[in-house]
Parts: sequence; structure tokens; C-alpha cells
Amino acid sequence: VDAGWNYTLLRVRSPYEDGVSARLNYTGPSLDAVVKLNRSSKFSLYTTAGIQSEWGVRFVTVTDSLVEPIESLKGRLPGMHSLNFGIGGDVRLIKDLFLFSQIEGRHYFYEAIPSIYSTRSVWPSAKFGLRYALF
Repeated sequence: VDAGWNYTLLRVRSPYEDGVSARLNYTGPSLDAVVKLNRSSKFSLYTTAGIQSEWGVRFVTVTDSLVEPIESLKGRLPGMHSLNFGIGGDVRLIKDLFLFSQIEGRHYFYEAIPSIYSTRSVWPSAKFGLRYALF
């Protein structure tokens, strides 16, 4: 079992206006079941399946010359919930500390407030970071 806290930065380019894009910042917990494909003292490969919830913390529009928060959406970014599946690997740095990388597919559930994730049923994702093993 793998539990953690994630931060997602989503960059979106406007299909309607040239030079306009948005940066959406989300954060939230995840819980995954992990199946090790090999056992080595230094390196391992694994598959994961789990759930994740994310809440919007910041929404900023960017033009070629200006960066500004959109006041009408400030504090109202929709929460998003997903089922995740992926494959990854980790390298032991010291006794209980690992450097990991994994690629995922995420299926986002329908939200009452449409978001960028409403446009597809599965989104690719990548995670990189440090993992500390408690057990």
C-alpha cells in the first residue's frame, strides 16, 4: 500500500485565443495498491492501482504579456476524483529512502462543474519524487 500527497500543475492553451493559456494548481491525497514485479536490494519495478482526490488551489491565466488570477474562479476550482493505474520503478538511495518514477493513466469521474478533465475519459500522468518506507 502506498499513500501520499500530490501536487498537480496543469497548463492549458486556449483553443479560442492565440497567446492565452492557463495554469491550474491542484493538490490532494492518493492511495494505491502496489504489486512488486521484482525484488532487488537496490532497484524494483512495480504496478499500481488506486484512487486520488484533488482540490483546486490556484487558477491563473497567462497572456503573452500578463499573468493574473481570474477573480471569478478564485477559490472555486472544482474538486476532482480519479481511479489510477500505472507502472513504475524505484531505486534505493539509503536504507528506507527511494527515488521513484512512474507513469499512469487516470480516469476522472464526472464532475458537477466541468473541468479540463471532462474532455477525455483517461489522462496520462507521470510522477517523480522521493518515497520514505515506514514499514
